[in-house]
Amino acid sequence: MDLLHRAPAPLRRAAVPVVTRFRPSPRPTVRALAIGPDGRVVRHLVRHRAPYRMVTSACVLGGLLILGSLLERGIAVCALPPRDATAPAHPQPAG
Repeated sequence: MDLLHRAPAPLRRAAVPVVTRFRPSPRPTVRALAIGPDGRVVRHLVRHRAPYRMVTSACVLGGLLILGSLLERGIAVCALPPRDATAPAHPQPAG
């Protein structure tokens, strides 16, 4: 890949379809962090291969964590991770 940066423009253009075909796509992941006043992570939620992605907002309601996204057509609801947990909780799409 680094060699292509120095290659002539026609060669770079010809290489684009080949390179994009083999480029790995990002792994679908949901992640939410609660940061305490001292800057430490208080709660941590992470879910790989989640059907819900691009979380842009989070709200706590009772013992639930409600996640919003600009990309998805609904919300995700999951159990609020314990305060000291490092193990991920698993969100379930709702709506």
